[in-house]
Amino acid sequence: MDDDQIEVVIQKQTGIALSKLNEYKTKQIHLKRPVFFVPGWCDEPCGWWIGPYQGIQGIFQWISQIADNPKEAIYIEFNNESPQCNSFLEFGQVLKNKIWAAIGKDQPFDLVGHSMGGLNIRAALTQEDPLLNCQSCITADTPHQGDNDGKFLELAKEFNPSSVASITPYQLKQVQNMCPTNLPIQTINHLDSRQLFLSRVNKFYQFKGTRDWVVMDSCFMDMTEISDSYSQKVASISVEGCEHIWTKGITLDVRTILAIVYMIQGIEIPSANNHGILPDGNYTPPDDNEIFIG
Repeated sequence: MDDDQIEVVIQKQTGIALSKLNEYKTKQIHLKRPVFFVPGWCDEPCGWWIGPYQGIQGIFQWISQIADNPKEAIYIEFNNESPQCNSFLEFGQVLKNKIWAAIGKDQPFDLVGHSMGGLNIRAALTQEDPLLNCQSCITADTPHQGDNDGKFLELAKEFNPSSVASITPYQLKQVQNMCPTNLPIQTINHLDSRQLFLSRVNKFYQFKGTRDWVVMDSCFMDMTEISDSYSQKVASISVEGCEHIWTKGITLDVRTILAIVYMIQGIEIPSANNHGILPDGNYTPPDDNEIFIG
């Protein structure tokens, strides 16, 4: 498809997803267990999950309207802890403590992470004294294999130089430790760590925005030597037209939000690059299991 055809698909999918979310305002959902939303790098207040941004609702606003128990959705903040964290490994320790403080160590829960937040989650699930009882783990535009060969800051200076000028020294250290050649990423991507991670989740969904220049091809975890468990537990889903943040950011896209709503209710979503209602009609969703992703 050319760009114009892709835009038609995106608009159609967006309209259907929006309609479905609006239906849930009267036919409300019930969150099956606590779900923790984890922010990414430089998003200490969890703003890209909470929203709104330029009038676009975040998942916080949607869940507040469509769930009969919205307090089961908990939005993690790192405002106080970020200056003491050099990498996502330290954030993993902080995340564990915040979740245990909220629900204890025995209750099942779901985890949803944006960007570096997904690495925080992987760290928390694989460190000593790990988080246990994670049912669904979801990451959106997480640099699972590191940030663009360490070129993120170079790209950021090209695309948005003002954002780079405001980076603090500790945030600079955090992004440097997402470079594929640095120890934190190498640690989290060691075979033992990847095996351990998949053993501690029932289902792992990973989203990739097709127009995300920040993370690009690093959104999907390395499946080398773990292909059997990977195929059983992992769904890798590309969301057509989504960027990392801003108005077309993956966390604000209603297709992503609807998909997450399904996932945390336990509705199975298979792995593929084309889910949803497409113009050629080659996918018919069964019953209530529609998903609208390009």
